[in-house]
Amino acid sequence: MKSFLPVTLTFKVGISRCVAVFWENGRTIHSIRTLKTPSDGSLVPESILDGYLEKEHPIERVFLSSVSSFWSASFSEYFRKRLSIAPVLFSLSTYPFPINYAPPDSMGSDRLLSVLGVVERFPHFVEKSFAVADFGSHTTMTVFHNGQVIGGSIASGIPLSLGVIGGGRVVLGDPGRTLRPSRISFPGGSTEESIQAGTVLGAVRSVEGLLFDAEDSLGCSLELFLTGGLAPIVKPMFHRPCFMDRHLLHRGAIRLLRGESEGQMTRSDAQKSV
Repeated sequence: MKSFLPVTLTFKVGISRCVAVFWENGRTIHSIRTLKTPSDGSLVPESILDGYLEKEHPIERVFLSSVSSFWSASFSEYFRKRLSIAPVLFSLSTYPFPINYAPPDSMGSDRLLSVLGVVERFPHFVEKSFAVADFGSHTTMTVFHNGQVIGGSIASGIPLSLGVIGGGRVVLGDPGRTLRPSRISFPGGSTEESIQAGTVLGAVRSVEGLLFDAEDSLGCSLELFLTGGLAPIVKPMFHRPCFMDRHLLHRGAIRLLRGESEGQMTRSDAQKSV
């Protein structure tokens, strides 16, 4: 007799792609699937849920994170129709850390969830100071210090920069598939290599420089965590030690979903621990 294995789905809708992470028991990743972001939720291919519509792997909960309110509504409707489940959306009321940002609700949920994802994977870091650099469609940095999220930086991402320089006709293809760290160096020996040095290596050195400025301003050292689709490509280019996890956002989402009944910190608990 087959045993049922309920799974939880955390689903991120980004500018260029969607990432679906299926979890066992709310802690262990069962599988990860990606697709190009469709124009609306009704165009999500059925294959994204293959293997999870049968009773052996029923989806019991869905967490949806989106960069757009339109996509949030569109994809919520998709999951309601396809799975008869109303997705859980990010809410500041359930976020465990104070947010020193003006106004707090203007900070992207992807940045906040990635910070929480660090604490999910490395619980002792709730008592430390660190920065998360997300290398996706945009390159963002988010700093966690003294038990609170205190802001960071937002810049054009590597894919956007490569698509602008030379009208996007010099460096072709998906950066996640075509860029090779061993071939990116300064000075670049050709136009293509120079563009890669300026965009890819330039993004890495920018993060390192901003991190140094933050440490100088805060008067403490910051651990660095890399996340996002291009994190594996840029990690070898960093001069300083850093951690890398492409799916910190999903780890933060699964922590919120588990809820306080399974040990998630409340906002007041987080403040007391630092």
